[in-house]
Amino acid sequence: MKKFIIITIFFSLSVTNLSAKNGKGEIKLDKGTMTHFIAYLYGSNDKFSEGKNKKNNPYLMSVSKNGRWSYYFFCPATITQCQDAAERDSSAIGQAISRCQKGSRGSPCYIFAKANRIVWNNGSSSRLRNIPRKYLKDPYLIAQRLQQIGFYDDDISELPFFDYETGLVDKSRKITGEKISSKVLKSNEEKKPKIIKKTTSEKKQDNDVVKKLKDLNELFQSGVLTKEEFDKAKKKILD
Repeated sequence: MKKFIIITIFFSLSVTNLSAKNGKGEIKLDKGTMTHFIAYLYGSNDKFSEGKNKKNNPYLMSVSKNGRWSYYFFCPATITQCQDAAERDSSAIGQAISRCQKGSRGSPCYIFAKANRIVWNNGSSSRLRNIPRKYLKDPYLIAQRLQQIGFYDDDISELPFFDYETGLVDKSRKITGEKISSKVLKSNEEKKPKIIKKTTSEKKQDNDVVKKLKDLNELFQSGVLTKEEFDKAKKKILD
């Protein structure tokens, strides 16, 4: 009986300690973190998705207090018992938090979700913080739910679409399923600076101008040219 009581107390303390790592209080996710959370629910990771034709299962996700950085773990598609393990996996919880904090620029990280359940307590209904798997068929419903319970304030229609079969982001469509025009996609791409290469004749011309200005300045400094003559000659060369 004593042994049972000791084990029970130890288990209770362990659960309490792990729960303390769950986030609490108000938090607003930015667009990048919101997209990352939806990707997490899909178990989205093109490198480990078994040929991109199977979704993985969400395991643990940590988010910075300012809502701008996150990190998550997933279970391979073949493993279905993720939720129970996530509740007591202290090693993974610690890693999720520490890896999040490496990129959060000083903002502390806490556990945001375990499996498909948001454990960050912002005062909203715990029932609504459980995201039904059927919502994966329409990512807009996921975004709508997070906005409803106070985790996202921006325009959800601007979020990207997710492919239900692969769980991967589809940037060619909005989360509503609406196609994004190629013109808009092109403007959203990072613009590289245009490098203009000069021809040999242009380079030679530039060198001639520099030499002429240098010679002109020497004449002015030696007193051969007056200030007025120097300015006129300089203007002529530059023109």
